[in-house]
Amino acid sequence: AHYRIEPGEKRLFMMELHTPDDVRKLADLTDGFPGQPALVFGTLPDAPALLAAVRAGATQFVPLPLRPVELRDALDRTCRQFGLRPNTGRLV
Repeated sequence: AHYRIEPGEKRLFMMELHTPDDVRKLADLTDGFPGQPALVFGTLPDAPALLAAVRAGATQFVPLPLRPVELRDALDRTCRQFGLRPNTGRLV
């Protein structure tokens, strides 16, 4: 089954990244759904890896282990940037 987004709708994608292959999958996701935000979590080891995630389409990056305040800040920033309303989505 293919996931589809109606024109004008926004969805927030969330993905965990640890390897270069994960970054490639992020690029595939963001290429498939242009204009949709992608909040990523991960343990990327260095600045070049983080830059690769940003270039692949990451809207925000939250390091693991997850700290609730960092997640909340990233979600708030993403919602403001993309005009999303918190608590109106669904988990897919």
